[in-house]
Amino acid sequence: MYETFTLTDPSFQENSKKELHIFLQLMQEHLYFISFDPAENKFIKLVDYHFQAAVFNIDSNDLKSEIPELTMDSSKKVLAINNENSSLVPSAFMKKDISEDILKLNFNISEDKECQWEHIPAIDSYLVYGRGKEFLKIASLFRPDKSIHCSSALLNSLLAKTYYSDSKDMFIDISESFFRIFLINNRKFELFNSYPYKNSEDILYHLMNVTDHFEFNTNTDNYHFSGLITKDSDFYELLQKYIRYPFFLRKPENYQYSTVFEDQSMHTYYNLFSIASCA
Repeated sequence: MYETFTLTDPSFQENSKKELHIFLQLMQEHLYFISFDPAENKFIKLVDYHFQAAVFNIDSNDLKSEIPELTMDSSKKVLAINNENSSLVPSAFMKKDISEDILKLNFNISEDKECQWEHIPAIDSYLVYGRGKEFLKIASLFRPDKSIHCSSALLNSLLAKTYYSDSKDMFIDISESFFRIFLINNRKFELFNSYPYKNSEDILYHLMNVTDHFEFNTNTDNYHFSGLITKDSDFYELLQKYIRYPFFLRKPENYQYSTVFEDQSMHTYYNLFSIASCA
């Protein structure tokens, strides 16, 4: 049913008796989990489930029997949905009764999706997003204390990361069928948008358009990547022809990590750490 990638602290079984915090990211074909020990301020376990089919189409009972994190006790559990159906709206223009109309301007939102919104205080804006019945079905299995959108978690994290930065930074987060771009120029937020893609050339096309429009310099400005990209991928090889220094985002420095996280590239799971930082 799935493949897994797991990092587990040797003392996890002992720590699992404590009141752990669990942060989860739900994608079309992935489920990410990370366990955090608040007493030690330390991450102690990470699990990546990669399904052969859309997780929303898998029988709920099969998920319950196969994924132990569904029944694990915790003192806090936060679940984040990761889809492209989200838009950023300044507070001055935001009215909750028109949130659905805002989404329909950019996305084909079906009637079975409900609209949600989350305030981003640092830029006084709202992230408006849609989530369907299939997400609510999965969410009911996890019984989260809080449900959020990955884009708001990531945006909050990146704004905090660049708070003291005097540089031009473009952040590109790649998901299964879409990617997001965030622009922060000398601590000033300039852009958030998501784009669908089918191949590496699609990503590069939008990336270069944003670069030209906002006058980024591919030789001197900062391009940070997270999500589904690796250094041995065709896309990374393509990137290097156009961007001098494509960086991978590192795990946040304001936490401690089990030694099993050492020497591991954590840019794929940067969203998970963002969820933890804003929970």
